[in-house]
Amino acid sequence: MQNDDVAKRRQYRRKKARRKHLKVFFIIFMLFLILLGIALSLTVLFPIKNVIVKGTDLYELVQIKNSANLVGKNIFTVSEKNTEESLRKKFPYIDTIEISRKLPDTVELKISDAKEFLLYKSEEKYYSISKREYVLEKYSEPVQNIPVIITDKVKCKVGQKIIFEDVSIKETTDKLISEIGSRDISIDYIDITDKNNITVGIMNNRFKVLIGSSSYLENKCAHLSGMVKSINEGEKGTINLTMWTTEKSEGTFIKDSNSEEK
Repeated sequence: MQNDDVAKRRQYRRKKARRKHLKVFFIIFMLFLILLGIALSLTVLFPIKNVIVKGTDLYELVQIKNSANLVGKNIFTVSEKNTEESLRKKFPYIDTIEISRKLPDTVELKISDAKEFLLYKSEEKYYSISKREYVLEKYSEPVQNIPVIITDKVKCKVGQKIIFEDVSIKETTDKLISEIGSRDISIDYIDITDKNNITVGIMNNRFKVLIGSSSYLENKCAHLSGMVKSINEGEKGTINLTMWTTEKSEGTFIKDSNSEEK
C-alpha cells in the first residue's frame, strides 16, 4: 500500500510538472506569434497604396502626393515629422502635416499653409519666416506690411529653420514684438545689429524709437505707449528711451522739422 502511495505521488508530480512546462511553452509560443505579427505589420504587411492630400491652397495636391514618395512604405512606420521635413525642402510654405491612417492601405495628409510673419535682413537679402521660424522665401527687397528684423547674427536657408548665432537676439526680438504689439502699435522694423543700441521703427515710420540696450524692455515699451498717445496727430520724429531706468523713468521726443501738427 505504501509503495502504491509513493507511486501515485510521483505520477502526480510528473503530471504537474508536465502541465507547468506546457503552460510555459504556450506562453512563449504566444509571445512569439505576437512578436511575429508585429514584425510583419511593420515590414511586409500593410503597404501604402493610396495617398490623399488635403488642406493646402498654395500647391498642387498631385505634386505633394508624388513628392511624398509614400506608396509602398509601411502604413505604421510613416512619420509626420520626417514627411513634413522632407516635403518642406521642396514646398517651403508647408507649415504642418497631420497623417491619418485608414487601414489597410491608405494615408491622408492634411496640410496647413504657413504665413509670412517676419522678415530677417541678412547679407543684404530679406528672408521671410513663419511663426514656427521656418524660412519661407528670399527677397531682394522688403515686403510691405511685414516687420523687418535687421541683424547679422542669423543664418537663413529656404525650407529650413532659421539659425540664431546669438540666442539673445531672438529673445530680445520676441520680447519687443510681444510688448509693442500688445499695445496696438505696429512695428516697421527692429534694428538689433548692435544689442546696446537697438532701434525700432513704428507706425508706418512715423516714429523712430531709440531703445538702447535690452534692459527694462517691458517698462520702456509701456512708456513708449504713453508717449505715442500724448504726441499730437501728424507729428513725426524720434523717441529716445535709451536713458530710461527705474530711477529715471523718462523719454524724450524730437519732432521732425517737416512734420505737421494736426
